[in-house]
Amino acid sequence: MKSTVIKRLLILLMFPVYLASAQNDDPVLLTIDNQNITKSEFIRIYNKNNAQNNPDSKNVREYLEMFINYKLKVIEAMHLGFDTVSSFVKEYNGYRDQLAKPYMNDNETEERLMKEAYERMKFDIHVRHIAIKCGAFYSPADTLKAYNKALEARERLLKGEPWDSVALKYSEDPEVKRKFGNLNYVTAFQTFYPFELAAFNLKVGDYSMPVLTRFGYHIINVLDKRPSRGEVKVAHIMISFPENATPNAIDSARIKIFYVYAQLQAGAKFDQLAIKYSDDKRTAQKGGELNWFGVGQMIPEFENAAFSLTSDGEYTEPIRTTFGWHIIKRISTRPVSKFENVKDFIKGKIQRDERANMGQVELAEKIKREIGFKDHPKIKITCWNT
Repeated sequence: MKSTVIKRLLILLMFPVYLASAQNDDPVLLTIDNQNITKSEFIRIYNKNNAQNNPDSKNVREYLEMFINYKLKVIEAMHLGFDTVSSFVKEYNGYRDQLAKPYMNDNETEERLMKEAYERMKFDIHVRHIAIKCGAFYSPADTLKAYNKALEARERLLKGEPWDSVALKYSEDPEVKRKFGNLNYVTAFQTFYPFELAAFNLKVGDYSMPVLTRFGYHIINVLDKRPSRGEVKVAHIMISFPENATPNAIDSARIKIFYVYAQLQAGAKFDQLAIKYSDDKRTAQKGGELNWFGVGQMIPEFENAAFSLTSDGEYTEPIRTTFGWHIIKRISTRPVSKFENVKDFIKGKIQRDERANMGQVELAEKIKREIGFKDHPKIKITCWNT
């Protein structure tokens, strides 16, 4: 019996084009536990796993044995209920989603989003916002209330009321009393995508309409737009003080950093001073060296001081941040890379933020247009109610 099956399989594998035109049926080759395995199923799996081999009786026989054993194991597992175990279902769904993902993305959309992000990476924009909380589980009435509150704040700004007073009155940003909604300079991928989209489309000085993100509604104001500073690599020596440090503690740290600064000016090596004095133990043993960073990745005081240095090897006077006192030395700078050099980086970023679903949404819309799909709200409502 098995020999006859193998002969039939060889004919089917060697002459698939002829068979496709000569017959329209899909004959059953094997039956295992009352489950039929058809010609097309076996040929598809055989060709998938033996693309480099020409079919002959030996490799077909070997593959048939493996195929039957595989089917028997699957059937036995189902009889034992393994397919209903939560861990299996979770793993299976993960594999399914992973395999389906490449087919559910629209390549044109992905390419457009990548180039859009790259163009934004060429610029830094200084933004501030007024935030009104609104979540996915808010009722329609509460959502409308949040929207109207954001709209009211915008109307006050348009009438000329000072930003700080409007922000203090309306914004629900936890940092509003300290920062008044000031986010400083940002670039692509540093805010929610709807926020980024609105901010980069605003003219300097304009106020946006309410913009909805996962956090809620935002009124966005762009204060400045400039060409990107690129990235900088620096080393630093830090003398820290606690967040709620007393004036005496801050002054004590200042005296120590200026003592280090005096040694640096006298000719001492920066890396040796960092090893000896810096309180940033993560970087001290590397001479204070930090990773490359660009706009929005460090606190503003540190970032501005680092980018103010005009030549490699130059260092700042001691500066104060919320973490302590710092001396910063520039090691190197680099501009925004060419698109081809950062393409994979941008693609990875897109796959991890809200842009990730846009390819699927646009692909679905494209398919709807191609097949002439029409939405019938009445039918949909009836189905949901049943």
